[in-house]
Amino acid sequence: MKTKWVIFDMDNTLINTEPLYTNASSRFGDLMNSLGFDRDAVMKKQDEIDAGLFEEFGYSTDRFAESFERTTRHFLEGGGFPPAGMDNVISQARRIAMDVFDQKSIEYDYAAGVVRQFANAGYKVAVITAGERWVQIKRFDDLSMRNLFHDCWVVLKKTSDVFEDFCVKHNVDKENSWMIGDSIRSDILSSHAAGLNAIHLDTSNWGSVEVSKNQMPSGVVTVPDLSHTPDIILGVKTNG
Repeated sequence: MKTKWVIFDMDNTLINTEPLYTNASSRFGDLMNSLGFDRDAVMKKQDEIDAGLFEEFGYSTDRFAESFERTTRHFLEGGGFPPAGMDNVISQARRIAMDVFDQKSIEYDYAAGVVRQFANAGYKVAVITAGERWVQIKRFDDLSMRNLFHDCWVVLKKTSDVFEDFCVKHNVDKENSWMIGDSIRSDILSSHAAGLNAIHLDTSNWGSVEVSKNQMPSGVVTVPDLSHTPDIILGVKTNG
């Protein structure tokens, strides 16, 4: 018998991870500013390099740290910084980047209640998230509603094949199942192509990568945050 599912993205859907990256970039900007470089210019360059590394590194921790190192080299080498001190600055920069993955992410206040509403309404619930496994499993294990989920998939990249494989494994009733996430590129286009319904969350994220230039599929609703999703799927309003 086919089953109804609500599948959640995790980062910037159930948990607010974007501030972790923003704060790290800000700290990196402060470090470089202490060496005489324009803080805003450094942060802008780091974001540009980080986005450019996505195709090679994806969501791995190596990408973020590498973007800090390359940005550091860009400014230090161009600014005539003494080579003897460069390794120390690069080490500090990479440490700031890696701190992101050791910190506990902040769970949205309404996330647990929303997941519980779907579970109580007869839906099975799952997480499909992209990233480095040790990071994503740590974040998943930190969720207050972890025990409600029937499955958690950590993948390097979300594609329509990933969602199709999930649907086959769990005998998913696609017509009555949903994907909820903030990334147009990874969550919405991929799940919709696999035949699932989708809800897009217009939350703060890594816009240069997550916001696809492709047109939003027909029938996909965009809402400000997760608290609005029960109203769409269950016809129940939730206080956000």
